[in-house]
Amino acid sequence: APPPTPSPRPRPDLVLMDVRMPGLDGIHATEHLHRTLATPPRVIVVTTFDNDDYVWGALRAGATGFLLKRTPPEDILAALRLVHRGDTLLFPTALRAMAAT
Repeated sequence: APPPTPSPRPRPDLVLMDVRMPGLDGIHATEHLHRTLATPPRVIVVTTFDNDDYVWGALRAGATGFLLKRTPPEDILAALRLVHRGDTLLFPTALRAMAAT
């Protein structure tokens, strides 16, 4: 019998991406996923910084969600579910800041 064929590498449906990482930051990593994959995963960017530039950068890079790390765990879990099913999610202060511009 022939040897088993290895299965293709699994691709995630959803990525929780930190803005600040060594080497490549989360915004550029999100952009890279969207530029190089035919079917990129949905990306929620997380950060400790309440910074409008990060929000705009993440959205331009293709992120479908943006959360602060101080978000309660149950809300992070709800956000993962929402974004996985196709919704877009921003933390409330980011949404207010965007509405004001």
